[in-house]
Amino acid sequence: MVPVATRFRTTAKWPSSATPASCPRKSPSRCAWLVWSLCWFCRPMCKDGQRKPLPSVGERPQDTTPRGVRAMKIVLSRKGFDSANGGVPSPIFRDGRLLSLPIPASASPTRFADCRWGEQRIGGLVESLTGGRVSAGHPTHLDPDLDQGARPREAGWRPAFGQTGAAQSHLAQHGIGAGDLFLFFGWFREAELTAGGSWRFKRNAPDLHVLFGWLQVGEVLRVGAQTAECTRAYPWLEGHPHLWGEWTVPNTVYLAAETLDL
Repeated sequence: MVPVATRFRTTAKWPSSATPASCPRKSPSRCAWLVWSLCWFCRPMCKDGQRKPLPSVGERPQDTTPRGVRAMKIVLSRKGFDSANGGVPSPIFRDGRLLSLPIPASASPTRFADCRWGEQRIGGLVESLTGGRVSAGHPTHLDPDLDQGARPREAGWRPAFGQTGAAQSHLAQHGIGAGDLFLFFGWFREAELTAGGSWRFKRNAPDLHVLFGWLQVGEVLRVGAQTAECTRAYPWLEGHPHLWGEWTVPNTVYLAAETLDL
């Protein structure tokens, strides 16, 4: 059985030739190479069992999905700290592990100091990396919520991802639903622990866009403003930012499926 939502751990070195303009400072990007690799692996099979070649640049790919079969949609979603939310990258640790820092929130039941990553709370890490601009006691928007150990959970917990506004309208327009796959990526840089016990980014370490997690949709909750009703129906979702506070009609939560189905 393969878990349907997770975070990636990477120690691989990726080509520096993939440098999309969207990367901070046009830095080398792991994301472009990973997405190309995913497309290569997922390309359709020929009758002889060999995978078909990828289409050339400018060539319109053929739809080879059998009639009556719904094709999986893959959604790339940028999440975590960025220049506008948090102001610094998320850290890559010495052993290659990634920690996507959830963005600060104006109001939330969850603070950075409440969130755990392994055996440590991330409040002190956030304070160090931001130079104190974001405090450990600041509220955070913990979404996508992929790590069961990030905070205390009720029985039956599953990973979840919330969307609203224009982003959700775009997803709804394209019919994103059960069976589709979200790939989450963000802005990262290598970090190190100083002799004094605080965290800092490594000098001259490159800014990278990295895939850090994924979620295959099992169920779509059209929450809207009915947050209390949804929490009663799914008590293990209590505390999720899209079920707390004031929300409007587009507010939607995507729940992970029980197992991965490709």
